[in-house]
Amino acid sequence: MKQNSTNILVRKLTDLQSEVENELNQIKGWQGTLLKSQSRLQTSGIDFPSGVEHIDIKDVYIDHQVQRNIDPKHVAKIIERFDKRICMPAAGVRRDFLDGKVYVYDGQHRIMACAILGLKKIPVCIVVSNDATFPAYAFEVLNDSGIRKASKEDIHRVLLSRWRLGDATARADVKVKRAFRIQTIFDEVGIDLEGHKTRQSGKLKGNSNYFFSHFQYAYKGYEVLEERSRTGQLKNILSAIKEVYHDEPTGEIDQGLYIGLVEMCRLAYDNEDIFGNILKDPSWMKKLLEVIKKSTGIAKTFTQRSREQWVSVTGVGVDGPKTMAQIMYEVWTKFYKQHGYTQMIVPHQPDLDVGIIKDQPVKDPVTGKEKQKMTDEFRQMLNMSQTVLKAS
Repeated sequence: MKQNSTNILVRKLTDLQSEVENELNQIKGWQGTLLKSQSRLQTSGIDFPSGVEHIDIKDVYIDHQVQRNIDPKHVAKIIERFDKRICMPAAGVRRDFLDGKVYVYDGQHRIMACAILGLKKIPVCIVVSNDATFPAYAFEVLNDSGIRKASKEDIHRVLLSRWRLGDATARADVKVKRAFRIQTIFDEVGIDLEGHKTRQSGKLKGNSNYFFSHFQYAYKGYEVLEERSRTGQLKNILSAIKEVYHDEPTGEIDQGLYIGLVEMCRLAYDNEDIFGNILKDPSWMKKLLEVIKKSTGIAKTFTQRSREQWVSVTGVGVDGPKTMAQIMYEVWTKFYKQHGYTQMIVPHQPDLDVGIIKDQPVKDPVTGKEKQKMTDEFRQMLNMSQTVLKAS
C-alpha cells in the first residue's frame, strides 16, 4: 500500500462498518453474541464514563490488588518522550461513598510519569460506581480481551480481588471461584503463588520461604485434577515437593516436578485398573521424589537434563507433563532398590522408553552414528549426585 494513498488509508467509520460486519458474520455464533450484547447494553442502565477530570495527584490511588506492579523502566520511557497531546487520560473509578478519592485501573505508568514530571493535576476519565469490585472487573476486561494482554499473574490477582470484594454474584463466576480455590490450596500448603518479579519485591512478595512462579501450570494442574474431581491431590503434590526439596537454593517449587506429578495423577485416575493401588498410599509421591533427589540432586538441574534427554531420544520437542512423568518413573525404577525402597508401580506410559532404565547404544537419527541412549549431561548429573551422596 502506498503511503500517499490517503483515500485508502483514511476512511469514514460508517463506510468501514459494513465490511467489518460482513467479516464478523463469518464467525460461528456471532449473531447470538451480538444480540446478547445489544440486549445487555439496552437494559443494564450503565452509561459511559462521566468525562475527563483533572484530579489533584493527592487524591489518586493505585490499588496493587488490581494493578500490575509499576515498571520504572517503562515510566522512564514515557518521561523521555512525554508529550501532553498524546498522554491519554488514565481511567479511574470514584466511589460515591468515598470523598474525592479516585482509584486508577488503567494508565498507572502515565500518571506516575506526570507526577514525577511535577504535574499537580492529572487527567483521569472518571467512572462513578459503588461496586467495590469494579476496578478489578475493568482491569480484567481491558487486559484479558484486548490486544495487549496482562500476565497470568495479573489476571489471577484481579480475580482474587473480585472474590474478596464481591458479593455472591461475583463469587459465582467460574473464573473467580477457581482462582480463589487455587490460591487457597497454595496458602494452606504454605507456598506463595507469585512471579519472579513479585518475589524480588520487598513490599509485594509473600511471607513464605517457598514460592511457585508458573501461573499457567498452577491453573493447568488444578484443571486436570478438577476434571477428575480430585483437586485435593494438588495439595499433596505441592506438600511432597516442598517437604523433599526443602533445601532448594531459591525456595522455588520446581515446575518440572510439579507437572510430572500432575501427569502421574492423571494417568493413575484414568487407568485405575493398572495404577489404582498407588492411589491408596498417601506417601507414594514423597517416596518417588526422595529417590529422584538422591539420584539426581538439585530439582532445577534434573528438570533441565530431563528435557534434553527427551529431545535426544525422541527427536521431537518437549511435551512437559509427558516428559517429566516418564523420566521421573524411569529414575525411580532404576534406583529405588539402591536407595533402600520397596517396589511400587509408578504411573507411566508403558510404550515409552527414554533411555534411563535401558541405556543401550542407538543410532543417531540425524548423523546415523551410534551413540548411548543416555546423554552425557544426564549421566554426569547422576554420577555427581552419587559422589555427593557417598560423601555425606
